[in-house]
Amino acid sequence: MQVREDDPEKVVEALDKIADGQGAAGTTVIVFDDRLANGASYYLLSHGLKGWHLKRLTRGQVVRKWDARQSGRSAEDRKKADRRWLDLVTLSVLDTLDQMEAIPWRIADWPYEACLAIDVGEGRRHFAMSLLICRGDDRKPSFARISESWPKGDHQRETINPVILRDKIVQLFDAYGDPGFTPLRSLLILRDGMLCGEEEGAIQEAIDRLKQKDRLAQDGTADLVEVHKKTMKNLRMWLPQGRSHVNVLEGQAIYLDGEAALLSCTGSATLSKLATADPCLLVLRQGQDVRRAARAFFALSQLNYSSPSKAQRYAHPIRETDSRLQQRMAEDMRGVK
Repeated sequence: MQVREDDPEKVVEALDKIADGQGAAGTTVIVFDDRLANGASYYLLSHGLKGWHLKRLTRGQVVRKWDARQSGRSAEDRKKADRRWLDLVTLSVLDTLDQMEAIPWRIADWPYEACLAIDVGEGRRHFAMSLLICRGDDRKPSFARISESWPKGDHQRETINPVILRDKIVQLFDAYGDPGFTPLRSLLILRDGMLCGEEEGAIQEAIDRLKQKDRLAQDGTADLVEVHKKTMKNLRMWLPQGRSHVNVLEGQAIYLDGEAALLSCTGSATLSKLATADPCLLVLRQGQDVRRAARAFFALSQLNYSSPSKAQRYAHPIRETDSRLQQRMAEDMRGVK
């Protein structure tokens, strides 16, 4: 269904009617007029369309790429313009499918059967979790994406209330409603940032409950890792090349000790020569093999459904929690006209 409105509030009203008619919010593509493509319109729509997934484009962006196809002076110019137009359409479609939690492809093999990411948002007013299950076709589910976010009671501290954290982990697994869940044999748990307060104990209690509920096998393993996207010293990784240095290849890791790894998921194969690979620091809190966790983290960075030619800086479930928290923050901020 197409809706044409110049006022963001009228767009909200029209989409609310659609949501009422179909019983739930969905995903929509919004093409802004350039004069309305500002922060106020963005936050008005985000705040008014809670529950909706929004893919945003600007009219000028679309028109310029379309006109370039028609006005190319040479066959080569028209060919380049046509490729850029197809890139715009393809990447917009992929981004929309990603927001709908569709599964364009999956990884065939990696060191675990599932990954759970936990993150606290900016301002510490919300926290989010994302569960990714990826395993053989003989196990159910073979592949699943489940993400959710919740208000966080105490926004003065980074730590998540341990009782709430434990219960929400179990609740996220219970969100898979189909019968016949095959217990997981291995689980990687990623805490974005540092484990705070009693969170580690709460996660262990959640693991015990998952075993009681046959979500995790009795002899199943669960490794717990802190993910630090930034470091105090801004650690970087390069390779010497002649008298200069170049970015490392994707997947390069430096194991600092038996419990920490500096891992670069992006690198020279896809970054421009002017960009510097920005690694993440992984710190193993529970488990025996940080190398196994690093290999899994890199494998999940390949699930970049919005831009398939490049890996993400970090594992897909971490990106999912970031996206959920950004959406919640946008929904809670009122636009200023």
